[in-house]
Amino acid sequence: MQKVLIADDHPLFRDAITNVLESRFSDVQTLTTEDLDTALVVVEANPDLDLILLDLNMPGMDGLELLDRIRNLDDAIPVVILTGQGDISTAVSAMQQGAYDFIEKPFDHEELIELLRHALEKRHLALENRRLK
Repeated sequence: MQKVLIADDHPLFRDAITNVLESRFSDVQTLTTEDLDTALVVVEANPDLDLILLDLNMPGMDGLELLDRIRNLDDAIPVVILTGQGDISTAVSAMQQGAYDFIEKPFDHEELIELLRHALEKRHLALENRRLK
């Protein structure tokens, strides 16, 4: 079972992403949160997360600070930044801090699926490498 956190303050985006994931991946469990502080709590409580989809511009702490904290907990969890138009510079900064990739809202479902498939494969390989060491 792959565990994915969707952290976005817009319920329609959270629901849409959840529906896309659950319809395209047979073995996925989704967790959701609508603010950055709760996202940190969820990450800390779920060390077995395989992927985090993160809107950096939500209520709570600074989004880049949250990304830094996630990286300190587990630097191998792929974090995909969900960004609205106008937030590209923040997304680029996030990638410089270790985010896996970013996708602009509104996003194409097929583009999102392909990005998530690659991110989950990366996580799977990272976990395999840890087990082999």
